[in-house]
Formats: sequence, structure tokens, C-alpha cells
Amino acid sequence: MLDLFLVIAVVSNGLLAGVFFSFQIGVTRGFKHLDDKTYVGVFQAINSSIENIPFLAVFFLAPVSALATTGALTLVGTEIDILVSLAATACSVFTFAVTVLVHVPLNRNLAKAAVQEVRRDSRVRARFEWRWNLWNLYRTCAATGAMILFLAADAG
Repeated sequence: MLDLFLVIAVVSNGLLAGVFFSFQIGVTRGFKHLDDKTYVGVFQAINSSIENIPFLAVFFLAPVSALATTGALTLVGTEIDILVSLAATACSVFTFAVTVLVHVPLNRNLAKAAVQEVRRDSRVRARFEWRWNLWNLYRTCAATGAMILFLAADAG
């Protein structure tokens, strides 16, 4: 059972790391070339489409499988495996928390912004963009860390 939990933890955290990394190195850089109205409209469309069953399944599975892996390792793993898995789990839970506590509220607030308001007030983008990008960097690093640490726990 431990092997199954570990594979799921590596894959689910890796998939999240990939999504967040793609935004960090590609999507948000491309957004810099958009005017405020287009930026807000495109981001609103992405936010409404990303809340789908496959994404949400991986999103919830990552921290759950992390906790399950660490729990299983406490029964059969070495001390170092348990410590590495605890660090990986902390990264996975941090990724989840950042998304729920920072990104979801930012996305919900952006969803309320009318396109007409954006034309009149470029602060809509300014209030959103730097926070979203900064916290996306943090969760990208955390999700990547979770994946790498789970791989290290498996190697140990």
C-alpha cells in the first residue's frame, strides 16, 4: 500500500508543479504583453475553466496522498524516510493552503471585476497580478519540492 500512496503522491504533486510552473514561466510572461482589459478577460476565462473535475481531483489528491504516504511510512519506514516524507507533506499542504487561502480569493475578486471597470481602472490588474504571480512562485516551488522529496523518500 505504501508504494501506491507514494506513486500517487509523486504524480499528483508533480502534476500540480507542472501546472503552476507552466504559468510561472510561460503564461504570466505572455500576459505582460496584454492590455489590462484583455488580461482580466483572459484570466477570468482561465479561472472559470480550470475548476474542472480532473484538476480538482489532482488538487485534492496531492495533499491527501502526501498525508497517507507519511502515515504509512511511520509504520514501516526508516527515520530518515519519515522525516523526508514529513517535509514533502509540509510542501504539499503548503501548496494546497496557498491555493485556497491566496489564489482562490484573488481569483474570486477578479471574477467580480467588470470589463468596463477595467477600462476605467487599471488598478484592478495591479492589485491582482503581483500577488498572484508571487504566490504562484511560492506554490510552484513547494509543489516541486514535495515531488522531489517524495522521490527522495522512495530512494531512501
